[in-house]
This record gives sequence, structure tokens and C-alpha cells, in this order.
Amino acid sequence: MGKTLAELLHEHFGVKTSFNENPEVIQVEVAVTKVFNYNPNRLGLVLINTSGFPILVGYKNDVTVGNGILLVANGGSLSLIWNEDFELVASEMFAIADGGAATIYTNETVSI
Repeated sequence: MGKTLAELLHEHFGVKTSFNENPEVIQVEVAVTKVFNYNPNRLGLVLINTSGFPILVGYKNDVTVGNGILLVANGGSLSLIWNEDFELVASEMFAIADGGAATIYTNETVSI
């Protein structure tokens, strides 16, 4: 019988992992909103804009509508993984909505 996913993850990372859904907020405001806290144990994350408004994401709390990573309305997404995106995965992340409050879906995988 093959290995379980938990066994494969432990084998690959050398640590046990946990999946957290919507660990911080589920709505981005028209003012800067923190969407992820700094977490040095985070191995990967996904952020999906589920709203009808675009949002912009950045790693400092000075993100603006004209300055950030654009996540388009109705499904724009960002995913980060430790072995490709390095320290960005652990960083705080902020977002701002363009046009109105915007709902988001987030998840993260962390080592425990």
C-alpha cells in the first residue's frame, strides 16, 4: 500500500504540517487590510479574490490601488510556496480593495 499524503509531506519537509483555512480575514476594505500575519512556519499560501471588485496585495501596509499585485475581480489569485518564493511566503501581507469591500478566500499550510 502507498504512503499517505501526511507521510509524504513529513518525508519531504521533515516536519508535520497543518492546513488553515481563512486564518486572518475574509474581507478586504477600501482602506489597507492585513490579510496574513508574519508566520515563519508557513510553507505555502493561497489568496483568491471572490468579490466583484479588484484588490491589490503587497508586503507592506502602504499598498495602494495603483501600487500592488493586482488580483482581478471574480477569481484573481495569488499562490506562494516556500521553495519558489522564499521569504515572501512567511511575510505579512496587506491588501486594499478598489471600489468597495471585497471578499477573499485564503488558506495556508504551516509546519507544526
